[in-house]
Amino acid sequence: MDFGDLIPISLFVCIAYTIEVCVDAMVRKRMVATGGSADLVASVLRDEELRRRQSSLRWGIVLLSVALGFGLIQWFG
Repeated sequence: MDFGDLIPISLFVCIAYTIEVCVDAMVRKRMVATGGSADLVASVLRDEELRRRQSSLRWGIVLLSVALGFGLIQWFG
């Protein structure tokens, strides 16, 4: 695989992640600005914190799987 192919892929991933972060921030801002109930805001923030913790675990598992896959490819030729 040519390294030139990785540039558009990484650019797409970065743009998609930036859009996701901006949309999430706007939703949280609107929820707080409209005067949502304190319970609703607290539950959303609590769920977001839990999702962040699980995200780290999920990315660790994904990266470990990719490393094992590359290791097996290298080992079997």
